Amino acid sequence: MDFDLLIQRKRERFEQLECEIADPSLFENRNRAGEIMREHANVKALLAKWNELSSARMQLADNRELANSTDVDLAQMAQEEIPALEKRVADLEREMQVALLPPDENENRDAIIEIRAGTGGSEAAIFAADLYRMYNRFAESAGLKIESMDSSPSELGGLKEVIFKVSGESVFRKSQSCRRNHAGTRERKGVAGEMERVVERANATGRQSRTRQFDRRRPGPNGGGRNSRARKTGGRPRT
Repeated sequence: MDFDLLIQRKRERFEQLECEIADPSLFENRNRAGEIMREHANVKALLAKWNELSSARMQLADNRELANSTDVDLAQMAQEEIPALEKRVADLEREMQVALLPPDENENRDAIIEIRAGTGGSEAAIFAADLYRMYNRFAESAGLKIESMDSSPSELGGLKEVIFKVSGESVFRKSQSCRRNHAGTRERKGVAGEMERVVERANATGRQSRTRQFDRRRPGPNGGGRNSRARKTGGRPRT
């Protein structure tokens, strides 16, 4: 895919952003300054990715040329590196395609994430605490910052509820990709429409087993538990 025209526009935009950042009056408006700084960082990262792709393409072209060399050893070494270079070029091209997509209007907003333990007692609270730790590790790996706002610990080191703010570059987009793997997730508008609240309800891992226990305690046709006939006769419970 030919990115040259789009990259040229990004370079022109980057120069404009550099001029705006150099103007001290920009920082009189904090919201505007924040938007410009975020866009500047995004465009800078995109151009760095483009340079990386260009370098990988040049290295691949050089290796293909060396693979036809009369020096057998050199040609063999160059040929062995070609598959890895082809994969790297393909991966970088896909990343460039994604980076050049129009940004979502919400992706640079901060996110408030709320995790609540569902039914299940201590097991649900432990699961909620594990989920909170997962978000912390994810934020650290993604270069995001987590600020705890409120929490309600439970016994055995679990969490009944925890609310925290995630801030950083493209935080809302990154938090969306993280939470996409969790069921029962929903979004709602936050304070003054400037944040998005992501509510994670951590369903109890032990809920299914608790349901089975309840079924076993349910009175059967002979007054005992549902499986009492099977225990007495050694047969299977009747339906």
